[in-house]
Amino acid sequence: MEDVTLLIGISGAAVVVALVQVFKAVTALSDDPWNRIAPLVAIGAGLAWNALVGSMVVPALTWQVVVLQGILSGLAASGLYSGQKALRGQ
Repeated sequence: MEDVTLLIGISGAAVVVALVQVFKAVTALSDDPWNRIAPLVAIGAGLAWNALVGSMVVPALTWQVVVLQGILSGLAASGLYSGQKALRGQ
């Protein structure tokens, strides 16, 4: 069970990066002042991803585990995005 929950959390980071990019394209988040809330959007998307997928795959998860994995997925997604942005030199 722990391996599956770990896999859900790790894969959640890539999914959250994609969800935030879609959110930025749909809304006015691409403007400079709105970029400050992108990590909050990532944490929210991470929480939603882990709540939905975690409850479907492993129904025995506690809400504390879901919240912790969601926050960590969102923060990991923010780090992944800023890391690739720094590597590309933007």
